[in-house]
Amino acid sequence: MSSEPIDPTSSARAFYAVQLRRIRVAAKMTQADVGAHPAVMVSGKLIEAVENLRRAPTRRLSIGLDTALDLERFFLDLYAAIKRESGIPSEFLEYTEYEETASSIKDYENFLILGLLQTEEYDAPIYPSGAFIFLGFPDEPPVGYAESVNGLGRLVEPGREVTALGVTFDQIGAVALTPADSEKLIQAVLETM
Repeated sequence: MSSEPIDPTSSARAFYAVQLRRIRVAAKMTQADVGAHPAVMVSGKLIEAVENLRRAPTRRLSIGLDTALDLERFFLDLYAAIKRESGIPSEFLEYTEYEETASSIKDYENFLILGLLQTEEYDAPIYPSGAFIFLGFPDEPPVGYAESVNGLGRLVEPGREVTALGVTFDQIGAVALTPADSEKLIQAVLETM
């Protein structure tokens, strides 16, 4: 990113960045002060990155900024404009923020052969119908992300549903082949082609 000033009229994201810096400075807060606010809880470097257009804001961050800077839906409404402008689903943006701080990531991808087309010899007693990701954190409850059509997905907040994703992932792992056995199976299939 160049050191030239950001043109707030160039995009909703640029407007967000300029307004965040302006409001933060007017409140006599550093980037670290804003990030450390209990409603925000991110690093000062992340706040700096949003102000310099190196990182896109998320819905979670926008809600936290509104609280920390005593605003009523200002950044949340700007975030909605960014989402409309970018075409990226808001829950995916929020998921990426969680992913960055996760201490573990468990990713399950769909089968290559749909459940209806599988033979008894092919898959397994557990076959979820969609891809999902389970994120674990050292000091916070886990979060999930469920994939769906056209790359759209939804964030699965802590609770029964995300706990079920974790259990499903563990069940898959319990019936899956070991890495060595998986390699042998793939090699055997390739040799028959």
